[in-house]
Amino acid sequence: MDQITSRRDGARKRVTVAAIGAAALVSASVAGIAGPASAALSDCPSSYLCIWKDASFATAGSGTAYVKFQQYIPDYATWDYAGTSYDANNSATSIYNHGVTETAYMYAEDNKDTLLFDIPRGNSNWALGGNQGDNIESGYYHSFN
Repeated sequence: MDQITSRRDGARKRVTVAAIGAAALVSASVAGIAGPASAALSDCPSSYLCIWKDASFATAGSGTAYVKFQQYIPDYATWDYAGTSYDANNSATSIYNHGVTETAYMYAEDNKDTLLFDIPRGNSNWALGGNQGDNIESGYYHSFN
């Protein structure tokens, strides 16, 4: 009888260890999915507005491949996403205003023509939709607008 109890206890321990391992694996997977988006958002330096080509604050899978400005960009066609050859003109899908105090204004044309939307300090959009996505040609902070 002691031998049977011992086998059961051993089996229970193996099942418990396996369950804990599976739970840790699931937790790591979930954290892996959520991690890149928040890490990329935090890559945008304080006092800047950043745009990324793709949703979830990434460009070609990188959170640091963004275009940033501290005052304005009159023509995104002259900018590439950091570390890539992707042109930033009419290609932004996610945006974060990590500015200090100001609202930023994003435009459908060069040199602040045809307002698309404004984005207050501290706000972000992980997937610009409608006419906002892939349509930004210039951006300005309020003081420079």
